[in-house]
Amino acid sequence: MQQAEQAGQKIKQAMDSDGQPYNLFFYTSPYKRSRQTHDSVSSCFAADQLKGVQEEVQLREQDFGNFQVRYLHVARDIKHLCVLT
Repeated sequence: MQQAEQAGQKIKQAMDSDGQPYNLFFYTSPYKRSRQTHDSVSSCFAADQLKGVQEEVQLREQDFGNFQVRYLHVARDIKHLCVLT
């Protein structure tokens, strides 16, 4: 998560540059790596600079990987049948 921490520092520098107070609100996808990225980025800010975080299912990636894993056994069975015939 080093990249996320670096990004958090850059965001903080940009937000602090005008000297105005601010509150950040984050939206994350439901995936673990998104929450981990949020944790790393938000750790760069003081608690009073963070308004909150909300998980949004609409931000998830396409689930092609989940589809492929779910039907991988079917592909293996078909391949096995083709080898036997």
